[in-house]
Amino acid sequence: MANLRKLGRRADHRDAMLRNQVQSLIENGKIETTLTRAKETRRVAEKLKDMDIHYIQVTLDGSKQAHDSRRILHNHQPTFEHILDNIRECADILNISIRINVDKTNINEATEIFDWLERYGLKGRVGYYLAPVDDINGVCNNHICMERPQYAKEEIAFY
Repeated sequence: MANLRKLGRRADHRDAMLRNQVQSLIENGKIETTLTRAKETRRVAEKLKDMDIHYIQVTLDGSKQAHDSRRILHNHQPTFEHILDNIRECADILNISIRINVDKTNINEATEIFDWLERYGLKGRVGYYLAPVDDINGVCNNHICMERPQYAKEEIAFY
């Protein structure tokens, strides 16, 4: 990763750190770092685009309330709006699609995402789609997972 700032690190450590931050951006939609490192990570995201990587997916667990009750930072802070902030910062660099995880407990609030996309200036700038929470690993509490016919009905109503 030539032409990057040193950030007070050896080259191998700096490259690993920046790769990890870009991976965090892609997987979690957020990066916890200093402003200097965030600027450098943005440069790496731009380099990804230069390497023909143009698409990332970010996952939200339904509505703000549902998401923030399920995905909490180690300091107990919610993540929904942090993720939307980060999407807004990168939407001009990469194509972003938001996967909205839904189950029986949050499907009725899933359309709330439209208000949030508008509020953050993301309407028309990002894609989105529903994805059912399923029991693929045997960890889903079956009373919240939807069967395929129920999910199909909800998906049609959503779109």
